[in-house]
Amino acid sequence: MTSSSGTFENNLLHGNITRNIFNLALPIITAHLFANIFYIVDMIYVGRIGPTALAAVSMGAVLMSLVWTMLIGLAIGASSLTARYYGSRNMEMVEKIAHHSMLLTLIVSLFLFVFGLFGTPLLLRLLGGSPEVVELGTVYTRIVFSGAAGLLFMFIINSIFRGCGDVKTPMIIIGITSLINIILDPLLIFGIGPFPELGIKGAAIATVIGQGIGAILNIIILFKGYSRVKLSRLFFKPEAKLLKTIIGISLPGSLQNFYHTLSGLILMRLVSTFGTPAIAAYGIGIRLDIMVMLPGWAIGAAVATIVGQNLGANQPERAEKTAWQGAGMYFVLLFAVCTAMWFGSSNVISLFNNDPFVVDIGNNYIRIVAIGYVFLSLSLILTMAMNGAGYTFVPMLLIAISYFLFRVPIAFILSKYLGMNTNGIWIAVSGSFILQAALVVTWFRLGYWKHKNLD
Repeated sequence: MTSSSGTFENNLLHGNITRNIFNLALPIITAHLFANIFYIVDMIYVGRIGPTALAAVSMGAVLMSLVWTMLIGLAIGASSLTARYYGSRNMEMVEKIAHHSMLLTLIVSLFLFVFGLFGTPLLLRLLGGSPEVVELGTVYTRIVFSGAAGLLFMFIINSIFRGCGDVKTPMIIIGITSLINIILDPLLIFGIGPFPELGIKGAAIATVIGQGIGAILNIIILFKGYSRVKLSRLFFKPEAKLLKTIIGISLPGSLQNFYHTLSGLILMRLVSTFGTPAIAAYGIGIRLDIMVMLPGWAIGAAVATIVGQNLGANQPERAEKTAWQGAGMYFVLLFAVCTAMWFGSSNVISLFNNDPFVVDIGNNYIRIVAIGYVFLSLSLILTMAMNGAGYTFVPMLLIAISYFLFRVPIAFILSKYLGMNTNGIWIAVSGSFILQAALVVTWFRLGYWKHKNLD
């Protein structure tokens, strides 16, 4: 066990909890905004190539959701373990976790490389792409999957930094990679100056270069010790027990995200039976979901870090208090946002699309789902708090119950059998948020997560 007074001078084990959450959450949400700005700019440039190119990149993004499913799980495993041992001042274990997390990242990267190379055309056809879209999408997606290692290593190392309480370094790295992407996009897509005109291939290459540079910068920071953790050597002897521990935390974490994605795809298929305006309204609703959840993800990530470190320091009461205060902060924010959205629902939908049918269906979506949104303050934050403790299996089960034993079947019954059409789907979505909150709060209060043994 190693420690230094400088390393632990400004930790999260004491002081004002609300201030600690805010100080961690602000850089995290800034990093999310950087990433979303790049995504929007990327789609704008690709859209100028033509609708086929835009459709190809959009389908590629669906396949990349598989990457994010595995990535989020690995990140939960790496950050929760890092926070726990950083809180207990066991820097030897922090270094071991970083090594083993990067080994798993390398394995996943190799799998994605092979998957992208050989599986892309078939999956794009299964998604319903036309021959032209499949051809362009194959070119784009193969390049992105081939360079997925850059994204994975950048993201996992950022998670290790966050587990140590360093949220500024990830924010800077993501900002740099997003800026590189934004600069390279027009140069490589349209062939500006000395650069070749590569079209959609240029968009993929720009993404891979940006993420690769981000990964390299993170690796340098990690080995030089410019953040709060330093790797003293490149090679190490893998420990089967530690790999099993990381996988045991990461796999349920991945499934949490996968269940969310899968339920969304099932509901999209159900919504599509009610026509194009319904699809458009639901698409707007999904964007609103992301906007509403974005600050929650940031607050939840901050809470998870503080919870992990305090459990490592044998301060479970402070860990629990942090989770409830984070939920309270998010509740106040959600209540204000949802109240404004409820009263201005028609205006919100009109910002995206002013078709009267879309506005009418979307208006109902906001007014019904906004009620359920408020309960996200409990389910989202408390789930991420348990994830931060390395307690991921039960939250995975609670999400599965909420989505597949309630949301999906109730949406089908209300919309089809009881003739409520899309309103029945919206009621099921809102109700699943409420049910999930009730389940999560009940289990969280039992306190089993505070005694999760990670050794």
